[in-house]
Parts: sequence; structure tokens; C-alpha cells
Amino acid sequence: VRIFRPDHYSVSTPPTLTVVSVDMRLNANKTAHRTNSYINDNLIVRRGQEFIMAITFNRSYDQSVDEVVLEFLIGSEPYTTDTLIPIVLKSSVPSSWNWRIIGQQGLTTVLGITPSPKCIVGKFSSYLTVVTPIGKYRSKRNPDLDIYILFNAWNPGDDVFLNDESQRTEYVLNDQGIIFNGQVNNITSRPWNYGQFKRGVLDACLFVMNRSQMLLKDRQNVIKVVRRASAMINSNDDQGVIIGNWSNDYSMGTSPTSWTGSTEILLKYANTGLSVGYGQCWVFAGVFNTFMRCLGIPARVITCFNSAHDTVGEWITEIVVDERGTRDTAISNDSVWNFHCWNEAMMKRPDLPPGFNGWQVVDSTPQETSDGCGPASVQAVKNGLVYYPFDSPFVFDEVNSDLYYMQRDRYGNMTILYMSTTYVGQLIITKTIGQSTYDDVTLTYKYPEGSAEDDATMSRVEKYGISVYRTAIGTPDVELTVTVPTVKMGDSFTLTAFLNNTSDERRTVQVLVTGTVVFYTGVNASDFMDAENTVLLEAGQSQSVDFNVNASDYTDKLVDQGYLSFTTIGNVLETTNTLTNKTTIKLQVPQLSLTLEGQPEVQVQMFVTLAFTNVFGFTLENITARMEGPGSTTIRTKQYSGLVPGASLSWKEAFVPQKPGPDRVVASLDCEKVRQLVGELSINVAA
Repeated sequence: VRIFRPDHYSVSTPPTLTVVSVDMRLNANKTAHRTNSYINDNLIVRRGQEFIMAITFNRSYDQSVDEVVLEFLIGSEPYTTDTLIPIVLKSSVPSSWNWRIIGQQGLTTVLGITPSPKCIVGKFSSYLTVVTPIGKYRSKRNPDLDIYILFNAWNPGDDVFLNDESQRTEYVLNDQGIIFNGQVNNITSRPWNYGQFKRGVLDACLFVMNRSQMLLKDRQNVIKVVRRASAMINSNDDQGVIIGNWSNDYSMGTSPTSWTGSTEILLKYANTGLSVGYGQCWVFAGVFNTFMRCLGIPARVITCFNSAHDTVGEWITEIVVDERGTRDTAISNDSVWNFHCWNEAMMKRPDLPPGFNGWQVVDSTPQETSDGCGPASVQAVKNGLVYYPFDSPFVFDEVNSDLYYMQRDRYGNMTILYMSTTYVGQLIITKTIGQSTYDDVTLTYKYPEGSAEDDATMSRVEKYGISVYRTAIGTPDVELTVTVPTVKMGDSFTLTAFLNNTSDERRTVQVLVTGTVVFYTGVNASDFMDAENTVLLEAGQSQSVDFNVNASDYTDKLVDQGYLSFTTIGNVLETTNTLTNKTTIKLQVPQLSLTLEGQPEVQVQMFVTLAFTNVFGFTLENITARMEGPGSTTIRTKQYSGLVPGASLSWKEAFVPQKPGPDRVVASLDCEKVRQLVGELSINVAA
């Protein structure tokens, strides 16, 4: 049977058999395919799994006599075997999709259609052609019959198959998340609404693929999909979704810390076609997670604490300071991010040898120019197989780089003050399944330091042409440690340096402390403190020296997330040994208060009140408050000109839940001086 193209049909006289109606059985199919949470009027199915449709004719369909062709099309001409799927309702005519006649009830014929588990993921149009001796009748385009086909983590034939129901529930179906940040010894978190089921988000994700000009045939392949999407989530070079900004000037867009989830960003991008400002690593990771889960790819956000950014690709991170401990970026721009967020996606890797399926790193934060970052097999990274695609060397460096702290004197001479093989990638975590806590996944990326497996990994890396030097540093006979208490933003505090003379001789130590406001990426924003003291230590003596840090010294210089970094240098005059310590703290801020009125019910208006009191010793100006709740895709915002110390604000908003079950309201408060005020309220919506 010849299949005509959508715009080519001929009918000389009405066919004997005609189509009266088509029922896509939306409720039954969406329930069976676990797509009933999508707020979308069309059928959404997962590939490799049967869906049902019922066709009503003007008379009973007779398979032995009648010729009917069902067509599924995606994209535009020219059509290929991947983009035009004809199903001829004759048992003798093969199709790349399986089908069967389930039964007939009067004038209605019920069909079961099973898309190939390797088919293109996207939005297909459906057509029916009736063939008669006197001509062919092809149905007109009907948007109501369009079908979205997703990846299928429940089907063993799909490359994203995940054989664990609790993991599928978390990594595909959970539309609420937690993204961890802070420091390795002070882990904080922020709620993030992925919102993959909200109205318009699925179309927005398909718009991202279309905007990337990704070939339709490549959309069968999850490896190609996530790699291309990792480039498109950021705006570098390809007019992607989010503009990265680490400048602390967000006047032309939205501060990265102000977002409460992915929905607002994706819908704004799809509706305007313009890149959205602004994002930093957790924003890129949150939106990328939404993209993957929305398309059916199991995905999760990973946070790596002390993540290296080696600018020259030698797997050595060099931090250079001058004689007073001030950072010297003229020598090295390497940095260690206090935390960095990326994603993992679950997939098979038929392009790699056996043993490298499973979680793959994909990173959409624009750190280096590339056509995407990942997928890199976590197992390959762990074993130092850095020649396996894609971008394994970059990921290996982020979690394994050796850290060298070096001092450059006035004559240009370099001295290694400190080196560590364990500081970078010290802790790698992700959200626990079904809970708000975290799982430590560090040992999925690296073997225990000093183990035989770790030594073998480093030896293997060196064989691939990368020199990993590890220089032994002598142990000085004076020890230096530094302590800083937990500090609330806007408070004064004391930094204490402890010195211990382990020798049997007197030691004189010149202690220098430099305080710097830093971005979470480890990049200096501005210095605010330069202090020194000289300590005399008798043989075997220990002594502490305090340095006072006044709030007025740093509050006007704060950026983004409130990190302060202190470099302490101890010059031992008798031995010319130099001691060093670097301590970074994250200033603590309060949580926003959210309260609920009444019991949430489907299609019943509910009210949530945000309350906040300015506990800081300075005025907050040009405040933007945000609230995102169940139901509407519209994010509620409210502006406040200022809030003096001790003053309070209260804001009530209404939401109408659309589906029963657990949900939540997420809020943020953002201004130039304080950018990380967030809060959440968990609710349970009654049917």
C-alpha cells in the first residue's frame, strides 16, 4: 500500500469505509504509562510500551476486506523510516512498531500500539488513511490526536531502563527536589521545584531540542540527547536557556539565588526564544534535571564539595599567594569551588566496553567552551579511564585534582607551602530517595585515598600522558591551626590562630591574616582585612592569638552567598619555614517562614503567608520576594523598596492545587546584600 504524504491525498468519491471518530483513551493510557501527572491535554506515552486507541467507523471494520493505514509522523519532509511510521492493519505487512487488534465492539475497533523502545522521542502527529477500490481518504491534521513519546525507564529494551521502582519514582516521577550547597563541614540546602509535569514544560523541553537544531534521528539516542542538551541549557555560543553570571550584578535579569524552580525559566525561554538571566551551577543543574525527567530520563543532581577548576588541564590546582597571603591570579587562575553542582543520568553505554552502563555525569554549567559536557561514565572516572568519551578528563580533574598552595616572593621565587591529595572532591552527595537528607556517593567517583585501587588509578592516568606530580613537603617544627565559629551574617566574631612549637628551641612566628569576600567558586571579590601579630613560643609551648573581625568590615562587600575566606600565614623567623592555613566560612542566614490556612484540596483555593523580619544590622533595599506553589505555572512575585533592621513584612498568596498528594510551596527573598533567603512549606493535597 502506498503511503501518501500529509499534504497529498485524493478522493474521487467517498470511500465505503469512513472514520467517524478516534478515541485516544487518555485516562487509561496516561495511568498505564505513568504520565497522568503531566498537565497536558494530549496523549503522553513511554516508548516500548503499548497504548490503546479506539477507532469508530461508519460500519463494522472487516480486516479481511478493508484496508486501513495508521500513520505516526514527526518533523517535516523528507520523511524517513524513523520519522514516518506506517502501520498497515494487515497481519502480513511488517512495521517497526508493534500493533494488534484488541477487539471490536460494534462499529468501534480497539487497537494496541507499541512504539519501538528505540524510536524518536518527541511529538508525533497521527493520521488515518482508508484505502478503497475507488480511492484513498487520508484524515486531516487533528492536533487532538498528537502523541508525545518519552524515554521509558520501565522498559528493559530502552537504554534508560532502571530496574528499581523506588529509584524510578525518585529520579523520573518526583517533581520536587533539594539541592545541597554550602561547605563540606557546613552543608546547607535549598528546595527546588523541578515542575516537569506543569503545563507547557514538556513543550518547552522539546523547544530546547528544536532550538539546538538536533537531528530527529539523534533524538532516539539518549547519549546524544543529553550531550546536546548539556550545551543548550546554558547560553554560551548557542543561544541556550540560561545566561551564566558570577559578577554579582544581576540588574538586567534575575539573581540566581532568587529562582525557586525550573518552570519559570523554561517557560520564559520557550515563550520568548531569548536566553534567561541569570544562572549559576545549581540553577543549570536544576533546569537540566527538569529537562531529563520531563523526557523520561532518570536523573539526579550531584553536589561536589571542594570541586577543582584547573584552567590548564594538568590535573593540578595551584593557588598562588604573595608574601602576605593575598591571592596572586597573575600566576594562576585555578580555583577550588566550595561546591559545584552537576547532574547524573542513568543510561546504557553501547559505545563503551561492558561495565560502564549506569550513572553518567552531564554538566551544563559553562566552565569551558565545548559542544557539551558528558555523558562521562562515573565508573570510568573512578578507574581513571579518562580516554573514554565524553569529557572524562574534566570530571576526573573536578574530583581528583591535587591541590598545591604556593607562595611567590618579591623576586618571583615559588615555594610550596601546602599540598593535599584529599582536599579536592572531599565529599560528593545527592538527595536520598524519598527523603530530604543526602546520600554520600563519593566512593562511586573515587577509591579511598591511599588504597591499592587508588594508586592503580593514578598510575593508569599517568600512562595516558598526564603528569601527576606529588611533591613531598617537609614538616615544620611549628604547627598552625585556625578556628572560626559559626557566624550569623551581620555579626562580629573572632578568628583564633593556634600555634604549637614542637621543637626544643625558642621560635618566633610572625602571623599574618588576610580576610577576603569570595564567591562560592573560590574567586576573590574583595579584601576586607589585613592583620598581623608576632608570637614568641618557648620550646614545647603552645599559644593562641585572636584576630577580631568587625561586621562593618565585611557587610558592605558581601556578594552572592556570603562566603568569607581567611588566609593565615605564619613565618617562623628562626628557620625561615612558612606555615599556612586557609579557612572559608559561609555566613548563616535565617529561613523564611511560610504558614498555611486550612486544608489543601484539589480545585479549592488555599492561602499561604510568607513572613520575614530583618534580623540584620543593616537595611535591606530593593527586595524581590517569590512564591511558587501547586497548580498555576505562574510564579508570584512582590517588590519591597526597603526593610530597616527590626522591621517585618508579611505577604499572603492564593494557590489552587490541581492534583492530590504531597506538594509544597517554595519561597525566596532576594536583595543585593542578602541573596540566599529561602523557605518551604510541605503540604498534602486532598482529593
